[in-house]
Amino acid sequence: MQRRFASAIQIANRRAECDVLIVCRGGGSIEDLWAFNEEVVARAIAASEIPIVSGIGHETDFTIADLLADERAPTPTAAAQRVAHDRQSLLRGLHDMAQHLERAQRNRLHNAMQAVDYLQRRLVHPAQQLQRQAQHLSQLQQQIKRAFAYSQAAQHWQWQSMAQRLRSASSDFARLRDKQASLAQRFAKAMRAGHAQRLVQVDNATQHLILLDPQQVLARGYSMVQDSSGAVISDAGRLATGAELRIIFAEGWARVE
Repeated sequence: MQRRFASAIQIANRRAECDVLIVCRGGGSIEDLWAFNEEVVARAIAASEIPIVSGIGHETDFTIADLLADERAPTPTAAAQRVAHDRQSLLRGLHDMAQHLERAQRNRLHNAMQAVDYLQRRLVHPAQQLQRQAQHLSQLQQQIKRAFAYSQAAQHWQWQSMAQRLRSASSDFARLRDKQASLAQRFAKAMRAGHAQRLVQVDNATQHLILLDPQQVLARGYSMVQDSSGAVISDAGRLATGAELRIIFAEGWARVE
């Protein structure tokens, strides 16, 4: 009997058709269970490459096979339960893991959407930047016009005041007339200098605005890459094989994949 047990264990290892072996027998006397104390059975269990669960006799029965098995069960039924878990328990565990995975995926998607929204709010199109610069230039021009008009009005008032004083001081008319001419020349010179300075400032602002024009950047040999929705691509990590792109040059554009 013991040799049959040992041979069965050896055959199972050679065939390697299962993940675990159960060595078991129902209850009986010590003589009925003695085959599991034999050396040939013990050696076969120790040499087995397949894990072995023993379930020999009743809970109070104990054999050498129990000492050498990878795990001991008190009865054959208990051995089968340890090898094959309850189906409902496995289904509950699978359901819990599925819910956990679903929650984790929702959280990951939510975080990714928030990150995309944050980056989208920070992203400013070159056309918007150009529009802002144009608005700023227009405001500067209006300020220059108001300042020039105010300065002209103030100078005109001063001239009128001086003319009035000149008329009231007829005894020193020649001196005042020369002074008036000098002041008029200085006024005209200051007006020309101020006007020239304002023109330089306007020209500098215009040149700065031209440098910010994306078309000027494209004319220097650069190009702008957009995805299929028209969004500008600035990170190569966002590209995927097969994505449809649009490359804009200084003159014309091309569609690539």
